[in-house]
Amino acid sequence: MQNTDGTGRGGVSALSDTAFIDFRVIIADDHVLVVDMLRSLLEKNFNIVGSASCGASLLRLASELQPELILLDIGMPGLNGLEAGQLLRATGVGAKLAYLSMESDPAIAARAFALGASAYMVKTGPSAELLHALRVVAAGGQYLTPSIHGGDIAALVAAYREDPVARLSQRELEVLKLSVLSSLDSAA
Repeated sequence: MQNTDGTGRGGVSALSDTAFIDFRVIIADDHVLVVDMLRSLLEKNFNIVGSASCGASLLRLASELQPELILLDIGMPGLNGLEAGQLLRATGVGAKLAYLSMESDPAIAARAFALGASAYMVKTGPSAELLHALRVVAAGGQYLTPSIHGGDIAALVAAYREDPVARLSQRELEVLKLSVLSSLDSAA
């Protein structure tokens, strides 16, 4: 599946710059300057309702503000963006997740989509691409930066299909290991 815009009306380019002005967005990045620049870029097109500098504060803020879209970095301290996104999904926060990262590794992008991302862009891309991608997501579509697998989400996900065990967090792996060891001890 190539990038999709979900509008059915000639694509997001046919929509005005203010078509999503009421679309509630949280920005999550551990660099204050980046958050400030993203806010400045996006506030003409979206309703920026908050920002977070780490995954833990993002979880609290998203639960409180109920955004429709969260633009988040992967490399945040403590709880990274992928872990935060996974927990947001597990706690029922229904916001669309759009990752903006320094990571151009296709495996990381594939993992983001496997965990429910609506978009994945790299910070080396132009601001026009970010605006376009967020409009695509707000219109109900998905977006992958063309510098990763030519923007083909289905091909990316197929190429990096994961073993379910690989999806487990370090703590989940520890619990699984202890459970297996306990079962073996009980059987002996």
